[in-house]
Parts: sequence; C-alpha cells; structure tokens
Amino acid sequence: MTILAELHHQYDGPIPPAVLAVARLGSSEIVALIRARGETAFFRSMVRGQVTTIRMGRADGTYYPALLADLQLYRRQVRGWNRVAAEMRRAIAARDIHPVKVSQVSAHEVPPARDDHRFAKGAPMNPMLQHSLAEHEYLRARLKAEFPDADEETLRDTLEGLSSLPEMLACALRSYLDDIALTAALGIRINDMQERIGRFEQRAEKKRALITAVMERADLKKLAEPDFTVSVRATPSSLMVTDETEIPQDFWKPQPAKLDRQGLTAALRRGQSVPGAVLGNGQATISVRTR
Repeated sequence: MTILAELHHQYDGPIPPAVLAVARLGSSEIVALIRARGETAFFRSMVRGQVTTIRMGRADGTYYPALLADLQLYRRQVRGWNRVAAEMRRAIAARDIHPVKVSQVSAHEVPPARDDHRFAKGAPMNPMLQHSLAEHEYLRARLKAEFPDADEETLRDTLEGLSSLPEMLACALRSYLDDIALTAALGIRINDMQERIGRFEQRAEKKRALITAVMERADLKKLAEPDFTVSVRATPSSLMVTDETEIPQDFWKPQPAKLDRQGLTAALRRGQSVPGAVLGNGQATISVRTR
C-alpha cells in the first residue's frame, strides 16, 4: 500500500495538510526545517525593509521610536528561526530520516501540499529541489497571508528575492544543458564509430571474397592452421526478382492495416470527431535559449 493510500485509509475525510507535508518530504524534522528557513527568509526581508524605512524617516523627519522596536522584533524573529533551523539540521544529521507514522505528526503550520501526480511521468524529483519548492510554496502562502492585497506581479517579484528555488532551477537547467550537449557529442561519436564499423565490414567482405576466389581457382578445398580451419563450400542459390508485377498472387503476403496516428492527430486537432479516439491533456514543457 502506498503512503497516500495508507493516509486515505486512516483518515475518513480530507487529510490534514501537515500530514501530507510529512508524507511528501519524509519527516516532521524536514517539514520544520523548511518552515524555519521560510520564516527566516521572510523576516530577513522585513528587516531590510524596516532599515530602509528608518533611514528614510530619519532623512525626512518622519522617524518615530516604534520603527526601531519593530526592527528589533524582526531581528529577534530571524535569530529565533535560525536557531530552530540549526536544531532541525542537527536532528536530521544525527540519524537516518525515515517517513514518520501519522500518529507522530504534530500540527505544523505548513501550506497544503500540491498534487505530486504532475511528477509521476518524469524522473523522481531531486530532494534539494523538492525542499526548495516546498520552501517557495511556504513563503508564497506566508506572503499572501501577511499581505493579502498584494497583486500577483508584486508577489512574484518578492518571492524571487526571497526563495532559493530560482537558483536551484538554474542549477538543474545547467545540468540539463550539459546532458543535451553530451548527448549530441555522443551521437556524433556513435555515427563516426558506425561509419568505421561499416568500413571494417566492407574490408572484411572484400578479403572473404578474395580468399574464396583464390581457393576456388587453386582447387584448394580446405586449409588447416593451428588457430583456424577454413573450407570452401557451395552456398544455396539466392533469389533474384526480375519483375515483381509478373509474380503470382500466391507468393504475396497480405499486410495488416497500420493506424495513421499522424493523420488521426491532425484530424482531431482540426476539431473533427473520430470515434474511438480523443486528444489527451497537453503537458507543460520548457523552452531554453542559450546566449
């Protein structure tokens, strides 16, 4: 039974988001670490914004003491969440982390886990990238809760400065481009090697024909050596077709019908209704341009 199926069996209704997060990420310590990293990044941004506000206030005469108190609060939050993150990293490093039982999960305040079926058809997600994605989702939910009036563009720009996900994706993309380059280089190398194999095969066939002709002309039926024995033998007559149109139907094999998948796809995309076939849901992909 899969983890998700086991959770559905244990819960009569929606599965709590905290439980889904633990099942997805592997342990409550990892979930707590991701939350701590997200909170640290969030309050660091608050510290930077508050420092800017205080400097501007002192410059234009709008400064008041509560601004400094808020800055100190934000800094305490950064230090506190940094300590939590350090504790979780030590806990994770101290032992092998395995998925915890549902009964051991505490109610961590984490955003609902997204449906991971999107990744089912691809390679398993890298753990570091998965953690960065979870942190990104946590930060997004945190920012939306703290600033509900912020528009999507502002939210995306803020997240880009806080989240480690863009950097992780850039690393994954560079690795992807390296794989593409290696694939192309290996393809060229394979083509070169196949051409070389073809030349060796042609050379061997010419030598075989030469040896056969010489042994036939010398009436030498057999040649025995310590490492091989070669003999001349007659081969069965091979077929030579002079005109296919004159060959009787008895010697023709009927070919099974083959589905024209390209034509069928084109017809469905034009909006034509074809019994027994429909267009599936399209999947997202990436387009990469290198400078």
